[in-house]
Amino acid sequence: MEAVSACLGEAVFGGLLHVAIRAINRALKFKSILTPLETTIFSVTSTINDINQLNGQEAQDLENALMDELHKLIQELMKAKQLVRRCSEVAWWNYYKKYRYSKKLVEFDASLRGLQIKMDSLIKDIKNVKRILDEIEALNRRVAQMEQHDRNEISF
Repeated sequence: MEAVSACLGEAVFGGLLHVAIRAINRALKFKSILTPLETTIFSVTSTINDINQLNGQEAQDLENALMDELHKLIQELMKAKQLVRRCSEVAWWNYYKKYRYSKKLVEFDASLRGLQIKMDSLIKDIKNVKRILDEIEALNRRVAQMEQHDRNEISF
């Protein structure tokens, strides 16, 4: 399930990134807004790749924590893809649409950055918990070895 969501997210991000790059090349009037959006999309894509690289229980914990966020994000990306396409079709003389779409693009970029911060924070938390659990398991093994060693000394 998490792999499907992550793959879907990557496909949506890839499609949005492609549309954004095309729009930057075609619609110079939105270049100042679409360029930071492109950077944000690259950054969020790396976050999704981090999610894909997690394994086992770590990925399961992450999926439980982020599933709703991923679904919201994917829905927002689908809307944003349409918005970026519409931006590339705005005529150079239509200042009203340029203003309206510019405002929407800035809002989307801010929203995307906020979601990325949440996702990055959760990923770091889960990795830290995983690291701590691994250290506790190592300590438990050492304690068990010491107990075994003590039992062996007592029996002699």
